[in-house]
Amino acid sequence: AMDFMKKEGIGGNVFNSFDYGGYIASRLYPDARIFIDGRLDRYPGELFGTDLEVFRTPAAIERVYGAYGRDAVLFKWNERQAAKLTSHLVGSRSWVLV
Repeated sequence: AMDFMKKEGIGGNVFNSFDYGGYIASRLYPDARIFIDGRLDRYPGELFGTDLEVFRTPAAIERVYGAYGRDAVLFKWNERQAAKLTSHLVGSRSWVLV
């Protein structure tokens, strides 16, 4: 995924699950800025809750998009928790699957 994003010039503000944030940042910074990573002590508490909320209630991604200016969403799509978010994004006119 990182190689694809680099090759295609996909960057900006990336919404991601916290467990992949550090890896994404190490591969794509400064072209991509992550939402959160495993260093929870460096982020306001509500960001971790927001990350979880998006996976539980996928429509929340639209609120995150408006509040934080997300340009891309990157997560492990085949995890059980991601099924609802995947369906929401694929069915949304606001997002394009690449």
